[in-house]
Amino acid sequence: MERRDHPALPADADHIDAERVFAAAGWTPCGTGDWAIALRSPDGRRAVRISPFDPTGPYTAELYRRGRIRDVVTVIIDA
Repeated sequence: MERRDHPALPADADHIDAERVFAAAGWTPCGTGDWAIALRSPDGRRAVRISPFDPTGPYTAELYRRGRIRDVVTVIIDA
């Protein structure tokens, strides 16, 4: 059985679906920005950023993935 530290989302989920699924799993609001929200996991150890539009998202994710090698940045969890 696959272990998940976050709720599973359908492949066709949009930002509204994502917020609903995470909130139903007990994740709570912890930040808002120009076009994104952040939710904190029930144990407070993780956060998710949800955005309907993020032109820099793929670049930011790649920087986080590369930095993970050195344990200096946020860890990306691919859903």
